[in-house]
Amino acid sequence: TFYPSNIGSMRPVLVFTVFLLFQAAACSARRAPTSDISTPMATATTPQLPTTTTASTTTTLINKSSASSLNSIASSRGGDAQAFTKEPIALMSRTALIRTGCLLAANSGFMNGLALGGKLVTSEDGGAVKQAVAAVTGAWTTSALATSTKSYGVMKTQMSIMASYFGGSMINGLMNPTAAVDWDSPSTKAPASALLVSAAFVLATQEYISRSAAGSVSPLIVWCLLALANGVQNSWTSMLIQGNVLRTAHFSGCTSDMGSFAGQTIRGCNQNAWKLPIFAALAASFWSGSAVSVFCAEKYGGANCLGISVGLYLAIYAFFTSFNSQR
Repeated sequence: TFYPSNIGSMRPVLVFTVFLLFQAAACSARRAPTSDISTPMATATTPQLPTTTTASTTTTLINKSSASSLNSIASSRGGDAQAFTKEPIALMSRTALIRTGCLLAANSGFMNGLALGGKLVTSEDGGAVKQAVAAVTGAWTTSALATSTKSYGVMKTQMSIMASYFGGSMINGLMNPTAAVDWDSPSTKAPASALLVSAAFVLATQEYISRSAAGSVSPLIVWCLLALANGVQNSWTSMLIQGNVLRTAHFSGCTSDMGSFAGQTIRGCNQNAWKLPIFAALAASFWSGSAVSVFCAEKYGGANCLGISVGLYLAIYAFFTSFNSQR
């Protein structure tokens, strides 16, 4: 059921849908409110802006330092979201960060699609072994049910995946001990090294599968390595914009937020309306990555497709490194 024969006709629709949602996210990034000063510190430190009055207009003179202090917006979840101006950071715009998040969400969906589609591990009798590796909501429930029914093998697998996802997030937390990147600071360096860690975990998975004899691959090792990679990735993208706006490896909370924001908007509260196209783009990217995994697995084989994820991690690492070289 994961791999229908007539799915090729959906490719143009998938590509066009992702393109539209990427553009919607970019539009939301440009239109996000920048005038709501929600934090006491921002309010206290905002300088008085000199004005020049003429007979017809009042011209406000804003320098780069005052623009930086005005550059915060309210968020209803996890802290204050942040809108980025073109100055003083030209390369790392808010739009670039959102598009990075969409690419990594697609990557996470891609790896999860390979694992959950049964294209990475087979049992001794040749049957597919399937497991989600990009989120652990199901693992929490499955491990609890397995414990109650004394299915300790299942419990061990699910709890190991949960621990790996937790461990990956903790690795990024240790590497980048900050709640969010302060892109307005001239001394800020893009914390891209965590992407190399995720790439290493995925590459290790690919090598392990490729070097193991057919039927001898341990599913638990594969699942844990990929869960580690997703944990690092999700933790890393979550700190790119304050307020956990870019969560790229699990979408239960994202779906809940979209529903909440849609309801608020209908009732006339537009404070979080700008987040809706961003979350929709992230979710659609994850979904599309899962769908694309079908085509790739059919053509190249599941383990070989993991090289795509490694390449994407390295490409985004290079992008952020080039940003650092221009600071």
